[in-house]
Amino acid sequence: MPDSEGTLERRIRFLPSGLPKTRFRRHEFIAEIVHDRRVDPNLFYCIIQPAGAKEILWLGQFDSFKQAKKAAEKRIREFHREASAGNAG
Repeated sequence: MPDSEGTLERRIRFLPSGLPKTRFRRHEFIAEIVHDRRVDPNLFYCIIQPAGAKEILWLGQFDSFKQAKKAAEKRIREFHREASAGNAG
């Protein structure tokens, strides 16, 4: 069920590579956070794309899931503001 900001979050257990990922959608964007346990220390990659597109708008690398999610939420807010401003004018 989406929250008040339109976020729908779900955990997808594993990618074909065996790496777990979390995917959430807010507004017209999708963020995926992939937990790479193959390296020490573990890394978390965040990928932001427009919903339904293959284009990557932003990619980041973080030390924790919390950092990756916080950065994803911030970038999605920025992308949404830019898209809304572009549609207004």
